[in-house]
Amino acid sequence: MKISKIFTPGKTVAIAVAVIIMTLLFVVLPLSLGSIAKNIVMEYGPDAIGADVVLNHVYISALSGKLKATDLEIGNPKSYGRGFSIKAPSIKATAKPFAVFRKEIVIDSVVVDNMLINYIKAGKADNIDALRRNVDKSTSDSWLMKDRKFVIKSLLLKSPRVIWHPPIIKKSVTFDLPDIHMTNVGEGGALSSSEVMSLIISKMLPPVSRAISLNAEQLKSDTENKARKVESKVKQFFKRK
Repeated sequence: MKISKIFTPGKTVAIAVAVIIMTLLFVVLPLSLGSIAKNIVMEYGPDAIGADVVLNHVYISALSGKLKATDLEIGNPKSYGRGFSIKAPSIKATAKPFAVFRKEIVIDSVVVDNMLINYIKAGKADNIDALRRNVDKSTSDSWLMKDRKFVIKSLLLKSPRVIWHPPIIKKSVTFDLPDIHMTNVGEGGALSSSEVMSLIISKMLPPVSRAISLNAEQLKSDTENKARKVESKVKQFFKRK
């Protein structure tokens, strides 16, 4: 059979159209959606949260319902220094195919892996709660996100860590937090992106505070023990004299 008979003009056009559609679905659309999402975060994030926001890469596949984002970094609010407040090296989410195009986006799972929280206290306030307050009073949003609401069936902050700056010593202390798991977020009423962010920060603060209290007690005890040892050595030295 001749090749010209297999690839008739009509079949050739159909194949070309199929190739274009597949390219759009599997290559162009995921790259475009990821680029759009990254631009939204970078452009509107700083106004919404009152701090610098950096995001390295975002990949979204509407066809599979998967999202991957890498190296999210949120700076500190004003009066808390130039460093970062939160780093999230890996964020993954799954949803039903084409859920991203709906007004109410139902997400099956979100996993934020190895989040690093740089906790800075200033008087009775702290930088993490300052972020939450900024989000709560913010009206900044992109036109793409204004009418969209979210329901998240499972939201897991996996293996988070805290950097704490104790006032009694000059160096910082880093320690692990237990996983923070939220379920059925927005099920009673879908939430805006700002409301989701505020809720995440609100759920982070209690375990952070508890862990810092425990570490503060241990640090105080260790410091007192060291002081007693030094005092004992000084007394022994003068007794020998």
